[in-house]
Amino acid sequence: MKLNKIMYGTLLSTTLLSSQYVMTTPTYAAENTGVVWEDKNKNGKMDEGESGIGNIKMDLFTINGSLMKSSTTDSQGKYSFGDVADGKYYAKVNVPQNYRFFGTSPYFGSDGLTKYITVTQNNLKNLNAGLVKSETPPQVEHGLLGEYYTGVFFNNKVMERVDKNITISDLPDALGKVPENFSIRWTGKIKAPQTGEYKIITNSDDGVRVYINDEAVIDDYNVMSKTKHTSRSISLNKDELYNIKIEYFNGPGASIMELLWSINNGPEQQISSDSLYSK
Repeated sequence: MKLNKIMYGTLLSTTLLSSQYVMTTPTYAAENTGVVWEDKNKNGKMDEGESGIGNIKMDLFTINGSLMKSSTTDSQGKYSFGDVADGKYYAKVNVPQNYRFFGTSPYFGSDGLTKYITVTQNNLKNLNAGLVKSETPPQVEHGLLGEYYTGVFFNNKVMERVDKNITISDLPDALGKVPENFSIRWTGKIKAPQTGEYKIITNSDDGVRVYINDEAVIDDYNVMSKTKHTSRSISLNKDELYNIKIEYFNGPGASIMELLWSINNGPEQQISSDSLYSK
C-alpha cells in the first residue's frame, strides 16, 4: 500500500495510496494580485467608469528592504506577484511623473508604500492603488487675459491683451492719453505654488471685484480713493489650477490697481506671472 503525505501550511496530511510513503508539497493558486486605476474622483475607490492604468511598475520587498519580486500592470491595470513564500513583506507603487498618489485604503500610504503585510499561502489579494492624473498647466502665455473697456460698466470694448502682472502701470493708448472712466476685466487661471491658506489682497482706486472659481472673495465696486481689500482665507492645493476673474473700474482721477496674496499669514507679495495663466 502507498501513503501520500501532503503538507498544508504546518499540517501534515497522509493519504493511503499504496505500500509506499510519498511526501508532496502542494502548489497554491497565484493570488498575490491587485489593480492600479485612475481615481478620477479622488475617493480612493475604483468606481464605475474608472479604468485601469497599464505599464505601472509594482515592487514587493522583504521587511529588510530586499527586492523580492516586480510586476508591471497590463492594459487593464492588473498585476500579479505570482507565487510568494510565506512571510512578511511590503509593496511599492512606482508613481509616474504625470500622476499623483494620495494613498489607498487599506494598504497603501501616500508615500506609495504599504504597511507590513503577512503573506500566507499566496493569500494577498486586492493590493490596489488609485492614481490621480496631474493637471498639466495649459501651454499658454503666463498672465491673465485683460479686456479693456471705455465706461465703468464695461460699456465699449476697445482692446484685449495678456497682462503679465495685474497693475495699472501700462495702460493702453486706446483708453486715452489721460485714462478716466474705464473698466478692465481680467480672466484666466491661478496656480498655487504650495498647499496652504491664501488671502487675496487688492489695492485699488476705484472699485474692484475678485472671483475664485466663480465665488466672490472681494466685492467692492464703488468709487473710492486708494483702498486695501483682503479676502477671507482660501484653501488652495499646490499646482492645482483655479479659475480667477477680476473686474476693476476707474472713475475720474487717478487709477490704481494691484493684486497680491499672502500665504499662511506670511508677508504680502505680488502674485507672480508664473502663477497666472491666460486660458
